[in-house]
Amino acid sequence: MKPNMKKFTKAICFLLLFVVIFNGCKKKEDVVLYNGGITAFVDGEEWASYSNKTLCATVNGQTTITGTGADGSTILITLNGVIEEFGVYDLSSSGDGTAYYIVPDQPAWSSDLPANGGIFIINKIDTLKKIMSGTFYFYAYRQSDQSLVHISNGEFYDINYGIAAPGQSLNPNSLSVKIDGTLFKPDYFIGSLFGDLIAFAAFDTHGPSSVQFNLPSSIVNGNYTLSGYSRYRSYYMDGNSGYFGLGNITITNHNKKDKKIEGRFEFSTMATSAHTKSYALTDGSFSIRYQ
Repeated sequence: MKPNMKKFTKAICFLLLFVVIFNGCKKKEDVVLYNGGITAFVDGEEWASYSNKTLCATVNGQTTITGTGADGSTILITLNGVIEEFGVYDLSSSGDGTAYYIVPDQPAWSSDLPANGGIFIINKIDTLKKIMSGTFYFYAYRQSDQSLVHISNGEFYDINYGIAAPGQSLNPNSLSVKIDGTLFKPDYFIGSLFGDLIAFAAFDTHGPSSVQFNLPSSIVNGNYTLSGYSRYRSYYMDGNSGYFGLGNITITNHNKKDKKIEGRFEFSTMATSAHTKSYALTDGSFSIRYQ
């Protein structure tokens, strides 16, 4: 991602609204758009997040817009700079930001690789109420299996946004860990409850890289073994390569009423025929609220 921010006129913004719709998708009227939510088509299939799983925030000069669907998949868009005006933003490798499509336990698809990209448009904004609306689309590529995902007809309506002062965080969540001795510095967090599963993750969107966990919602304080094929799973993503983890996690607090989970962890990634490199994650701790 480049540090410059390209801004276009309001007239161009409204003109480009009509190029977001692509052939081969269902009509946009078929999708119900919820206040504070995000809708899109993922390879032609309807996708939606809801207000309690949608976030827009600017922290340390970078704006993140994200929504998580009922199946745990996430659309995440990062833009360089404070976004608080009408505009059209380029989601290519040489543009204003990057878009990701993230599925639990898999490497992410990214728009910033060659021959990909997209457009993010803000066409309505209320700086007093701190809400914005707009549209987007992007193509995202995953290098590990050379697959492509097409996100089309994307729309967000009256999502709330926040702007943090320098050094301030708008997020109550935290995760700290050393990866091969180097401190991991996440700038975005997701915590969600899906049936009997708690899924949470911390992302360094500049990398991009992430540390992720899937745990039973019934988990209580205690020590547990992490593996790639049990109900206690850890995962590390380095760029577009993903690795299951083997190690341990200690839950020190799980408040189901407040939906907050805290603990410590360490794990090493599993080398496979596809991924010969391994990582050691040590001195890990977390405090995450989930929805």
